[in-house]
Amino acid sequence: MNPSDGYSRSGTACAVRERRYELDLLRIVAIALVVGLHLSSQAVESSAPGTAVHAVCSTVSVFCSVCINLFILLSSYFLCKSRFSFVHWFRLWFEVMVYGFVLVTFITLRLFSPFGGDPAAIPYHPFWESFAALFLLSSSQYWFFNVYTVFFFLSPFLAKLVRALTRKQHFLLVLVFLWFGSFGTELAQWFAKDAFRFGMGYRVLWFIALFFCGSYLRFYGSDEPSRKKFFAGLGGYLLSMSCLSLWTLWFEAHSFHPFGYPVTDTHLHYNQPFTVIGSFFLFYAFVHLSIRNAALQNVIRWGARHSFAVYLIHSNFYFSMYYIAAFSPLQNIQDRSVPAVLAMLTAYWLVVILGCMLVDTCRTAVFRLLRVDRLVDRCGEWIYRMLSAAADSLFALSQRTETHEV
Repeated sequence: MNPSDGYSRSGTACAVRERRYELDLLRIVAIALVVGLHLSSQAVESSAPGTAVHAVCSTVSVFCSVCINLFILLSSYFLCKSRFSFVHWFRLWFEVMVYGFVLVTFITLRLFSPFGGDPAAIPYHPFWESFAALFLLSSSQYWFFNVYTVFFFLSPFLAKLVRALTRKQHFLLVLVFLWFGSFGTELAQWFAKDAFRFGMGYRVLWFIALFFCGSYLRFYGSDEPSRKKFFAGLGGYLLSMSCLSLWTLWFEAHSFHPFGYPVTDTHLHYNQPFTVIGSFFLFYAFVHLSIRNAALQNVIRWGARHSFAVYLIHSNFYFSMYYIAAFSPLQNIQDRSVPAVLAMLTAYWLVVILGCMLVDTCRTAVFRLLRVDRLVDRCGEWIYRMLSAAADSLFALSQRTETHEV
């Protein structure tokens, strides 16, 4: 989620912590692909099946579908060797809570709604809708953050496990998870839906599978800069996702239903084999990239710092429904040419990403002025101490209980 903590490359002094700008850039690419997936999916729904526009928008959607896998691979790459930080998660939670509360309140109070959508159509009372934003982990406003939270709190235990494994055991564990979570699940679709209950990549079990993959790449993969390896990884990503695009378009054109089961929206399953392979190839490419230009590093640092807000703002259900979708030029594209649709998609894509980043830049400046971040860190530290004390007390109580029973 926030994998921008640099580390030393192989061969560098341990005291030097080199920021991995290439992985910061991959993080920006991943969030851009999330936006692209949502916008292209809207274009797919707005176009007629069988048309060139529909095929092109579906292909764009396929190429963007590696986004979630990239986020978890990036997080796993760092979490497997970093110390657990409750304060880090608490900062993320506070940012999610602020954006969720502000955006929903912004809409339900009708502070700015002349451009489309009717806030009165919200199924719940505005007060309760805004109140629910304060309890994000009990709501479904941000499914990814909810699942990521479970994954994050499991990560120190998973890291301890992978450190205890031999390389062969780790490799076999990766194969087991990839078989049941991806290739086996895909084959099982010919007979039953999601036979192994990996939730098509939306469940924490798939995130755990990716943790073992990301940690294996961290422990045993190379990361030396190599232009050849970068282009090899990029080529593998393009080839894998091109195969998935053709596969998806063929299924759609032929309405193929093996054994009576309709295999639909295959490209939107994050654990689809081609999507998984494409994710690995793209990750491999960026790990071997080297960015030394100072100006580019500054731009990447700014983009990475505010990329999480792009997800929070544009993925908010109500904000997306009443504003991003209402403004979108992709609603009526039936009579548009392919170049025109691609131009509109690209332009709106950039507007959404840059607009969200600029909003978060202002939010960051206000928080810095009011010293909100320092207060959040102190609250996080206090909560962690309280939780640690409670856990220690419960453990001591369980030990005394066992002693009395003996």
